Amino acid sequence: MSSLMKRGAALGHVLLYAMALMALPVSGWYWSSVADKAILVAGLFVLPPLVAPHPDLYDVAKLVHTWTAWFCGALVGAHLLVALKHHFVDKDEILKGMLPALKR
Repeated sequence: MSSLMKRGAALGHVLLYAMALMALPVSGWYWSSVADKAILVAGLFVLPPLVAPHPDLYDVAKLVHTWTAWFCGALVGAHLLVALKHHFVDKDEILKGMLPALKR
């Protein structure tokens, strides 16, 4: 794999993890906060609001969360396509390394 592809893979992984584990949950928490909706976590506790309820920010918060979710989904789709490219076009062992069932 070329150094450009390695850098692209590293960037893709960082973006995927940052979006899925940080940006998406925080934007949802913010959206719920401005909408004055409680978030119950696993039936155990309620998250405190990030900000005071603010109906004027509801549409913006919803838009940010929605686009963050779509971008995260696009990253997952791109990740899948690149993994399939490695397997079927490049015929390398990258996909086999990710899927234990395919390991020898």
